[in-house]
Amino acid sequence: APVIIFFDELDSIAGNRGIHLDSGVGNRVLDQLLTELDGLEVLQNVLFITATNRPDLLDQSLLRPGRIDKLIYIGPPDKTAREKILEVHTKNVPLAKEVTIKLLAEKTEGFSGADLEGLVREATLLAIEENDLNKNKVSLKHFEAILARVKSTISSQSEQAYSEFKQHYKDYKPSYVA
Repeated sequence: APVIIFFDELDSIAGNRGIHLDSGVGNRVLDQLLTELDGLEVLQNVLFITATNRPDLLDQSLLRPGRIDKLIYIGPPDKTAREKILEVHTKNVPLAKEVTIKLLAEKTEGFSGADLEGLVREATLLAIEENDLNKNKVSLKHFEAILARVKSTISSQSEQAYSEFKQHYKDYKPSYVA
């Protein structure tokens, strides 16, 4: 039967050797993962997928042919994607009439899905704290107050790091990067 193996935050268990201060546990985990990926027999119908927001911390041995064969960069959501993410997170939140998903998406350029979820949660909590649910609704002033305090977790430095990582591997192995 087909099998999909997914590791989120791969850098946490397969980071560069020698930079961990964990008495060698990280190195042993990485060695075991590499052994399983290489295997003694060819695995049929097995797909290994991983995600990381710190590709620069991955041990280079993972990126050798036959292990992780394709890198796919998924950047921050665009306006349309932010609208869809906000629709999901505001589905059960009573919004005042002046609050539109389109307006919130316009004000959240560079926000990740987690950032957007946090924005909705914090605006809702602020409305509750102020005991000002404006007829049981979260208003634009609540979102604007949170937006004044909270910024995107995706920095220009991290975007630059992704770009450099992608370019490095594109130059090294062009079919590797999608």
